[in-house]
Amino acid sequence: MDFDTAIQLTCIEIKRVFKRMNGCAMDKKSNLEQPEKEVGLHEFLPAYIINTTKQKTLRKALQGNFKKFSAFFDYESHFKCLEILGKVGKFDIENFRCALGVSVKCY
Repeated sequence: MDFDTAIQLTCIEIKRVFKRMNGCAMDKKSNLEQPEKEVGLHEFLPAYIINTTKQKTLRKALQGNFKKFSAFFDYESHFKCLEILGKVGKFDIENFRCALGVSVKCY
């Protein structure tokens, strides 16, 4: 998963968990630290993104993207999340594993 996709999904999830947080709330450093203190960014972001990205870059990306998603209603956030995930992998197609052959019972 690329950096932008992970940040967008993280912002949607932070919005879902912290419902009362509005778009300009993430401008303050103390409000940005709230998700880090209460839940931890490791719950929202993959470890390789946290380890390879500078904290300042990560915070700026979260602030910028959170403003885009803060005006969304809950159902809009869900649809946007599904739209983003549709680019990552196919979740709308069912796959069934089957094996053709004869099973032999041993008595």
